[in-house]
Amino acid sequence: LMIVLEGTVRINSFSGEQIAEGGPGCIIGEISLLDDKPRSATVISVGKSTIAVIPSESLWKLMKADAELARIMLLNLGQVLCMRLRSANLQLDTVVGKDFAARR
Repeated sequence: LMIVLEGTVRINSFSGEQIAEGGPGCIIGEISLLDDKPRSATVISVGKSTIAVIPSESLWKLMKADAELARIMLLNLGQVLCMRLRSANLQLDTVVGKDFAARR
């Protein structure tokens, strides 16, 4: 799991298309942390950035030792994922809506 402390990062799909941009407080790697699968995007620093890296093994060990911390972490990660899913749905609606309107 990584957290942007300073600077800006750009999140790109594997095809190179920009998906999002994030600044301080942006969380990176939450999907892989939760499903233990390879990353689903590429993150590139836009200029100078400072990133905190938290190895998944260390984070899971900490959460196993502290149930309240685990609850808070998982709730926050769930909220981040929900926010990103809603944003992706809006982007998809925009693309599909334009495509649908063009076919009419």
